[in-house]
Formats: sequence, structure tokens, C-alpha cells
Amino acid sequence: MSDQITADIEGIATISKRLRALGEDYRKKGMRFATRKGAQVIRGAAKQKADTFDDAKTPTSISKNIVERFSNSYYKRTGNIKFRVGVLGGAKKPSALTAKAKASHKYLKPKKGAPGGITYYWRYKEFGTRFVQPDPFLRPAAENNPAEVFATIAKHGAAWTGRAIKRLNKIK
Repeated sequence: MSDQITADIEGIATISKRLRALGEDYRKKGMRFATRKGAQVIRGAAKQKADTFDDAKTPTSISKNIVERFSNSYYKRTGNIKFRVGVLGGAKKPSALTAKAKASHKYLKPKKGAPGGITYYWRYKEFGTRFVQPDPFLRPAAENNPAEVFATIAKHGAAWTGRAIKRLNKIK
């Protein structure tokens, strides 16, 4: 169910040259910083799209629950940096709750860790059902602006490596 987007980044030669001059820890820290900035561009586009259909009268909000997260398990397994953009609290269905919880509508009230409440229904909006047509907001956010994402990664990666090289030169 997970779509991956891959692309070649042109103009990254200067960053890779600078990264080779740095140590392993500096490289990974800098690229993690730059990649997070790129994921934040996707998150912003997804929030903007989700705001168009979020109902202000309800206590839940999908756009408030859209976050970017570092994939620590993937990093430990492969050594590569990966960020995921997704919706918090999207795994619990109301049908899995007790009758008492359903009756009190507690599952609709915001919980700690999910500022927009429990928004399990984001999957129905993103992927659709056999009765409802999909109205995706996450996938188009990633697919429609790869140039902006890669430009952001390159910009912040170059800036970070420049600062790191200056710091290293001061130490030596």
C-alpha cells in the first residue's frame, strides 16, 4: 500500500564533494536535517489539501495530525535515511472500541499525541471505499512537487555542510 517516489537529483555534485570531506557522523546528521526539510515541504502541501475538506464544526482535524517522522528502524537496518509523512492516530477504527466508548464519543475528542483527535477516517478519504471515491491528499502532495522537495534538500544540505566544514576548520 506504500508508494515510493525515487528521482535523480541534479546539481548535487557540490554537496557530495563536501560530504566526502566530512566524517560519517557529520554526513548523516546533515543529510537527516536536509531530508527532514524536504519532508516538511510534502507535509505542508498535504496539510493545505486536507484543510480544504476538514470540517471546522467537528473536534477532529486531519490536517492537524499530518506529521513527518524519521524511520529509525529503516535506518538501523540499512543505514539509509528515510522520513515518512503520514497521519497520526489513523490505525484505530471505532468498531474496535467498546460500546461505552462509542456512546460517549470519547474517540472523537483529541487525545495526547494527536492534536487533531482520532482521525481514523483519513484512509477512507485517501484511498476511498467501494462506496466512496478516493480524494487523495498525501500522494499528490508527494507526487506534484518533487522539484521543490529536492531543491529544498539540496539547499539545506549545502548550507549544513558549509557550516559543518567551517566548524571543523575552527577545531583543527
